[in-house]
Amino acid sequence: MKIQFTYLIKIFFVIFLFNCKYPSIKENSLNKIDFTFDSEDKTLKEIFSKSYSSEDGSKHSIQINLTVKKEGLDYLSNLSLSLATLTTGYFSTNSAEVELEFQYNLNSKEKKLLVPLNVQIGSYGFMPIYMGLTATLGAIPLNYTRNPTHLKLYCETKPSILREKLEYSQEEFCEEYKGFLEAMLFQNQSKIYETLNQIKLEASNANKN
Repeated sequence: MKIQFTYLIKIFFVIFLFNCKYPSIKENSLNKIDFTFDSEDKTLKEIFSKSYSSEDGSKHSIQINLTVKKEGLDYLSNLSLSLATLTTGYFSTNSAEVELEFQYNLNSKEKKLLVPLNVQIGSYGFMPIYMGLTATLGAIPLNYTRNPTHLKLYCETKPSILREKLEYSQEEFCEEYKGFLEAMLFQNQSKIYETLNQIKLEASNANKN
């Protein structure tokens, strides 16, 4: 019995080390557009500029803002997935419904586009029987630290010493928030790119008139 228990513990750590993360974007595979981006959210501006601005992006400027409409810890879906894998699956995700706002100027007229998006971040993996469910149950209540409003708040505001010990440092909060934004772009890149192309077309037509 002792040998079997030790064996299970070893399997647990090996499999846990190979857990997978939901994908995020590092470099946009789509063509970049001749716009510059501005935002009060410095991280949002950085991600958009890196992913979509071309070198000659001085022609048009877009103000971007992000509003989180709804966020959650995916209690039911994570537990259901773990049970569906006969308690071997570990699932820890956060979901959010957000709205991207694009503000731009055409012929001295202010225009605005609102784009609703869905985002999911987290990790998953497989463990010995019962351990996946146990890990899922333990991770869910702690996962609030990865909600986007929480990440953004403590990326912009230095957390207390106690919060740094229990959660993340300010630098780590910023990295996590950046990861959320990268995941947002990756999971919605076609929709975002279509919106930017629409703005580009409008700007092109306005210049002809």
